[in-house]
Amino acid sequence: MSDRREKLVAKSGATQWPVLRRFIVAERRFGNRMAKRRSTAVLYEFLRFGMKQAWACLFGGIMVFLIVATFLYYPRAPRSTATTFFSWRPCRSRSCC
Repeated sequence: MSDRREKLVAKSGATQWPVLRRFIVAERRFGNRMAKRRSTAVLYEFLRFGMKQAWACLFGGIMVFLIVATFLYYPRAPRSTATTFFSWRPCRSRSCC
């Protein structure tokens, strides 16, 4: 399993970016050290999953904040434009045009 993980890390495009490379290498070394015993491996995977979930929640929260902020502060279209756009019906006479 560790050989497979090392191959996946070696193929990672993130290793091409020097800023991330040292973090990826450090995480791989730390993961290999924690994988020596079953109890530390379980703890490591649990903490790693928790960090990934926290990262996803951070971006999800930012997205919800931006959606609500856009809803509250985005300028509204004039009433006639919105009404005309959403309730358009073809005219039957020249009086409605």
